[in-house]
Amino acid sequence: MRRFRSLSDIRRELADIINQLKADKLSESKAKALGYLLNIMRGVMESSEIEDKLSNLERIINEKFPTP
Repeated sequence: MRRFRSLSDIRRELADIINQLKADKLSESKAKALGYLLNIMRGVMESSEIEDKLSNLERIINEKFPTP
């Protein structure tokens, strides 16, 4: 089973799903379900990345401009 550590991993998996669908190695309903779940995973990864960046910015601001 493939682990998704980046958006590139998700992109590769979607490409594999498309290729399997085109080759009739995957049902349309399963391809739709996998695509739906991968889209959710993409959103979670993007949100997590934004949250991490925001936390880093807050930390930097608090270090440079500490509150009295």
